[in-house]
Amino acid sequence: SSMLPFLAMADERLKENIEPVGNLDDDTPLYAYNFKGSPRTEIGVLAQEELKRDPSNVVDIGGLLAVDYGGVARRAREVGRLRRAA
Repeated sequence: SSMLPFLAMADERLKENIEPVGNLDDDTPLYAYNFKGSPRTEIGVLAQEELKRDPSNVVDIGGLLAVDYGGVARRAREVGRLRRAA
């Protein structure tokens, strides 16, 4: 698997119509939202929440926060494996 980060803007300040839709295996909340000015619904995490969970997955880009979704997914997979093995 690739170790390159998959960065995506995830700053809550860029989003609107934020609604919870579920959780990953490690209980990371997922949200449906649209970026301000866009009608397209997207699903993802909020950078401000990920900053509290694992700051190593968050990058400041010009004052806005982006998330390494690869890191978020790796953590969720590992926790899911551990829970299934228990």
